[in-house]
Amino acid sequence: MKKVKRAKKAKKTKKVKKTKKVKKVKKVLKKKKVMKPKKIRKVKKARKPKKVVKPKKLVKKAPPPAPAPVEKVPYTQENATMCICTRCPVQAESACSREKVKVMEAMMAKGMPQGLMPPPADLPGLYCATGVAACKDLDFSKICICAGCPVWDKCKLADGKPAGYFCRDGKAV
Repeated sequence: MKKVKRAKKAKKTKKVKKTKKVKKVKKVLKKKKVMKPKKIRKVKKARKPKKVVKPKKLVKKAPPPAPAPVEKVPYTQENATMCICTRCPVQAESACSREKVKVMEAMMAKGMPQGLMPPPADLPGLYCATGVAACKDLDFSKICICAGCPVWDKCKLADGKPAGYFCRDGKAV
């Protein structure tokens, strides 16, 4: 038992010595006005909540409308008076086109108002401007005379398509 008591006494003396040393160090530090550094506690910054980015709806924008194609041959009275379609061998024997020619001659005799044009289906010509002929009894085995027309030269139709037979193949582009 004596050994146990001695061991306990030794521990106490060691503790006392340690505390005395700590007290002395503290006194010295106070005299020098040097403070013992405190433990620095890291302060975590509050995190900002992340912005929730909503995916944008993918909406395909319609492409801008295509510009209206510029007419190669304008549908005008000036071009209608220059047109030689009524003398073309392709429609020379057509009953439908002969009837339309008579109606057009009657309208011209009465005097058409300036700038006013009949519907394209009623005009037996200017197919380079209006497209395929409304008359279905044309004879396409005959030779086309479009290349000899003043409208052909004026509008430079040799550079476009179709190359003649507008009454069959449609208007010039």
